[in-house]
Amino acid sequence: MTTQQEEQVTTTNTAEVDYATETPSEVMNRRVFMGSMIGIFGAVMAAVAAGPLLSYLWPPKSTAIKIDKLVLGKVAEFPAGTSKNFKFGSIPALFIHSPDGSMHAFNATCSHLGCTVQYQTAKNNIYCACHGGTYDPATGNVVAGPPPEGLHKLLASVEAGEIVIRPEKAGAKA
Repeated sequence: MTTQQEEQVTTTNTAEVDYATETPSEVMNRRVFMGSMIGIFGAVMAAVAAGPLLSYLWPPKSTAIKIDKLVLGKVAEFPAGTSKNFKFGSIPALFIHSPDGSMHAFNATCSHLGCTVQYQTAKNNIYCACHGGTYDPATGNVVAGPPPEGLHKLLASVEAGEIVIRPEKAGAKA
């Protein structure tokens, strides 16, 4: 025998959770909705993961303010075997007075991911600390590492005892 109170509890519980009364279209709509939500979440996560991958495969191009000439300083301030990182307009640049006496200047933005490169006097090379790229200090060509292309050249010359830096081509962006 069941008491009246037990019947009320049993009836109340089955009425609250009665999945048998759902039609197949209601179940399918819920499945479609949940599948769509999972698909959207997966697409968002794939887009978030693709951003860094695409920037690795296609490094950003630098934007520069056009500048025609920059006086870096007096020749006496830069003995052979020294270098200086500086700004050429809005881009980082690198001047090298080689041990053999020749002078070179480059856009100091690594062609791999846009890090700023440095001249290593002891090893006589240009080095990118981000991923270990190495460049030739005389030509700016890639010697080792992941950079896809060499450094862009700037013209370094001596005028009236001062080192003058210009874009490689007259009127071109550095």
